[in-house]
Amino acid sequence: MRNVQATSGDPAYGLRTAGRKQKGRYCMEQKKVSSPPWYTYHHKLVAMFSRDKDVRVRDLAELGEGRYETLILVNEIRKAQALKTLLKQPEMGNITFHITILGPDENGGIPGSPHYQEWELFENALTGNDCFVGIDKDTLGYFSMKYCIFKKDVIQFWNDNLADYKGNISCLMESIAREIFNSEEIQFCTESR
Repeated sequence: MRNVQATSGDPAYGLRTAGRKQKGRYCMEQKKVSSPPWYTYHHKLVAMFSRDKDVRVRDLAELGEGRYETLILVNEIRKAQALKTLLKQPEMGNITFHITILGPDENGGIPGSPHYQEWELFENALTGNDCFVGIDKDTLGYFSMKYCIFKKDVIQFWNDNLADYKGNISCLMESIAREIFNSEEIQFCTESR
């Protein structure tokens, strides 16, 4: 709660005095409303691609009836195809979040890239992103493991939630990648230095 000096000449006086009187001041109860998960997901998309000069994530658009959409503009066709294949199209309860990828000629009919191996798709999608280090492949006996490696940078962005006093989220790029990408064989991690 925050103390606010309210006077009868204030147009919002009736609204603000709904709290209790305390030492000549009226206490206004602030109702903290958290960002819905689809806004958080959009903020994570923006954080993932904000350091990539070839990718621009547009604002979130509400289409009505629980449908939201964002456009991702990509300057390279291979990167656009890889993102089309790898990015999740999440459903959050009765909310549908649709991501439209537009390539260099602003064509929404970009086919996915099924003929590439998954590690090649991640390399195509993330090359040029300042936080991306590379793909590493390791074999242990019969097991083959592939890692998508990110820098050890803490990414912080504003998200109206109750987890942080200032409303920020702090996380590593690899945790964002784990949430926004479809992956069957790639493990996300940070560099070891």
